[in-house]
Amino acid sequence: MLVSVIVPCFNVESFIEECLSSVYSQTYQQIEVICVDNNSQDATLNKLNDLKIITYPNLIILQEMKPGACAARNKGLSIAKGEWIQFLDADDSILPSKLTHQLNLILKSSIEPHFIAGAANFKKLDSSEPELKIPDSRSNYLAVFIGKLGNTCANLWQKKALQLAGAWNEDLSSSQETDLMFRLISQHNDVLIDVAPLTIINQRESGQISQSNPVKRWVNYVEVRIAMIEKIKKLNPSDFNGLQAEYETYLLSSILILNKYNHPKALQFTTTYQFNFKLLMPKYGIGKKILLSFKLLGAKRTLYLFSKK
Repeated sequence: MLVSVIVPCFNVESFIEECLSSVYSQTYQQIEVICVDNNSQDATLNKLNDLKIITYPNLIILQEMKPGACAARNKGLSIAKGEWIQFLDADDSILPSKLTHQLNLILKSSIEPHFIAGAANFKKLDSSEPELKIPDSRSNYLAVFIGKLGNTCANLWQKKALQLAGAWNEDLSSSQETDLMFRLISQHNDVLIDVAPLTIINQRESGQISQSNPVKRWVNYVEVRIAMIEKIKKLNPSDFNGLQAEYETYLLSSILILNKYNHPKALQFTTTYQFNFKLLMPKYGIGKKILLSFKLLGAKRTLYLFSKK
């Protein structure tokens, strides 16, 4: 099976060589590598051309003028020949056995998954021990809702399924991988879970959701999840009913973060969505104190009080 590795590149001249080294060091060699420069303002494109001439003659280099990683990934996907797709951000890396390991999972599986949800080690800004994140295997719907069904780079994606699902939504400002995975499992809920952490994600300040227009990002984050809940109720009502406390607690925790940036919008979401506050649990950053406040004082007064903290 051919695997197409698609790397969106924006101002990554300092990282791209290490990233590509991790790709070409894979024990699985049936790969094509596609780098898509996305309006870089540094020497990224020159660096890519040098690497192609000197080190990787089969490297495919494209350019995408529409800004955003989703547009760059879709550009690479449009020419990819592989049956399976490995998306990789240019400042992240994969361990040598990543593709071999995940393809073996597919070959041994009794199902035909639309993607493999992979584990990853997240390197933090403060250089402390990496944080290991493993997919949640309880429910694919819940896992994608709370951000625990792998991630863009740790996962391995079936090209045919991506195309049928409409690929990446280039209009979303956040929650792009959540949106994509939800569309995939809505069509075909068989996903392979991979607990081996063979991907390294380098966290950085510019990539955090609370940075770069946090109001727009968190509004989008909450809107996407409210829409997901409504669809899950129709697609798999037993899943939602059995895990309602988890869904609603996580949704409320997201609204509370938005509340710090935009109190009126957070209040609008909380009053529009009918929470069952009796079900909610102290989890996802929500403590017993704030849950008691919602139950005793109501959403309006509680959000007002916590918007001042």
